[in-house]
Amino acid sequence: MSKHGIDPGLLSRHLSRVIVNEHGEATTPLRASQLGIKIDSVFIRNDGWTLGTPDNLKDIAYNLWADEWVICIDLNPFKIHDLFSMRKNKINEINKTRRNKNG
Repeated sequence: MSKHGIDPGLLSRHLSRVIVNEHGEATTPLRASQLGIKIDSVFIRNDGWTLGTPDNLKDIAYNLWADEWVICIDLNPFKIHDLFSMRKNKINEINKTRRNKNG
């Protein structure tokens, strides 16, 4: 159990899909386990759908729905990334820069 009250093992067992290759193809968590794919991170989309990914495919997984991910959870070491807030802050910074240039 993490300090955030989330069991990484439980999380990885209840995924919607797991990305399996650099083409963005995914399969069930059970099949991914049978293939020996280690889940290092979990992306959660704005509709609750989840995608597990090994570290080497994390960028590919992110780019599948870059504008729709709201959370990314790294399982080891355990860390939660609030992607929605990060995108919102980046947009605010861009808008502030544009306002400063224009006025």
